[in-house]
Amino acid sequence: MSLSVESGVELLADIVDTADPYLSPDTSALAHENLVRINERHNLSSEVTVIAFAGPTGAGKSSIVNALINEKLLPVAATRPTTSHATAISAMSEHSDNGLIQWVGATNRYDRPQLHDVFRASAPFVLVDLPDIDSTSAGNRTLATSIIKRADVVVWVVDPQKYADSVVHDDYLAQRSEHSGTMLVVLNQADKLVASEKSEILSSLKQILDAHNVVPDVTVASAQTGTGIAELRDKLSQLVMSKKTFIDKLAADLRVTGQRITQDFESQGGQLDDVPQPDTTPFVDAALRAAGAPVVARLAGESYTFRAKKATRWPVTRWISMLNMDPLQRFRLGSGKDEQNLAPVTGISRSDVALQQADNEYHRYLAAATEHMPRRWANDIMTNSINPVTDIVRRADYVSSHTELENNRRPAWWRIVNFIQWLLMTGVLTGVVWLIARAIAVNMGIWLDRPPMIGIFPLPLVMVVSGTALGWVLSLISQVFIRRGQTKTERRIQSRLSAAFQQDLTEGLLEPLAHDIEQYRKVVHECKELMTIKS
Repeated sequence: MSLSVESGVELLADIVDTADPYLSPDTSALAHENLVRINERHNLSSEVTVIAFAGPTGAGKSSIVNALINEKLLPVAATRPTTSHATAISAMSEHSDNGLIQWVGATNRYDRPQLHDVFRASAPFVLVDLPDIDSTSAGNRTLATSIIKRADVVVWVVDPQKYADSVVHDDYLAQRSEHSGTMLVVLNQADKLVASEKSEILSSLKQILDAHNVVPDVTVASAQTGTGIAELRDKLSQLVMSKKTFIDKLAADLRVTGQRITQDFESQGGQLDDVPQPDTTPFVDAALRAAGAPVVARLAGESYTFRAKKATRWPVTRWISMLNMDPLQRFRLGSGKDEQNLAPVTGISRSDVALQQADNEYHRYLAAATEHMPRRWANDIMTNSINPVTDIVRRADYVSSHTELENNRRPAWWRIVNFIQWLLMTGVLTGVVWLIARAIAVNMGIWLDRPPMIGIFPLPLVMVVSGTALGWVLSLISQVFIRRGQTKTERRIQSRLSAAFQQDLTEGLLEPLAHDIEQYRKVVHECKELMTIKS
């Protein structure tokens, strides 16, 4: 379903607002000019049809107009210049056009209300005779071009000598293939041709028009004999009475603008079809390495081992752990700070090699992500993109210090082992005290009963030896579980850091980039919609 002209105007305004910095100067100027002109015409007398007569010198534009209105109103001459001003002949009263004729650019005006009867058309219209499009006066050429762009219907008048003139075809008609529905071509001076010449020239003219994808209605006429004048008048009357040439012309202007913008993108290497975005994994992985995520995960695992040993090793040797510091605390990690500043808070050093690899991966991703875009647009994105190395260093400490690193985690089996160790330690201490007490009593000559025996060994000695041995064995067995716990902790923290840092990286770096790229896709889609507008 095609858009309406009203929707197309809004769409073009949105396109120009977004894409203007990335268009070539010529395309930008065209887009702005068309947007302004379409808006202005849309607000002026939509019921009035403006019909402009254009052509090269000597083609007989003024003569054709005189013949159409049944009045020798416009001066005609064979010498250059024939027409130096744009003359409007209005079928309305002076104040009923709402300034349309002045906006078109006609400086001379004649009001001929009787033209409604001459053309058998009740709808209002204006005929405008233009200066020659090949005039030696630059001002005349500029005026003619301006009015051609503003007119609702353009009647191209050519003669047998200049019907193939490149000025007409290459400079004008070839640029207006979308306006075929609002153009007529008149081959004037048919009275000077014999039948065979007329047929040959008409065939050649149509071939030239077809080569430019222009398919307007061609009328063979003679202002001198009146041949074809009634036919031309009827065709113009039909266009006027359709009351839709105004909309047809604006729709064509919108389609042309959409085409020119997409052509501009393509000339800069832009692609108009949707393309899949490159994989972010290589860059994200490199960024995680550069940010020290594996190091933090390893430190979290070492912290687990440090705390596990403090909780499960033989109590007599736990003082050794006191000589060391928790790895996470040593690097100021796992503090759970809630400050929102981004100043570095950890002591992890960054590898220049890893940072450079992340930088390289980012630029590879950026180049791949913008490869389908016009050069100006892609260069602007790459120029304005933040330095990923700086951002990684700036964000890494914040993410690492605010991610749950399980530094306060105390598994239940630690408490069980700790309880058993202290139970064994209590037994050892009891046995030691018992043995010391008996030794003191013997030295003091105090007779004590024989202690209970376990086989051939006294119970206090068994308590000391077995308690110490079991404590060491339990400590050694705990090491197996501690190593497994360290590995699992590192994996959990690595996964948690990866998720947190990837989210931060995506929100801070990749999403803004994706938004910029999406803007191009949106503009291309809008241009394609613009190119489908019908009246």
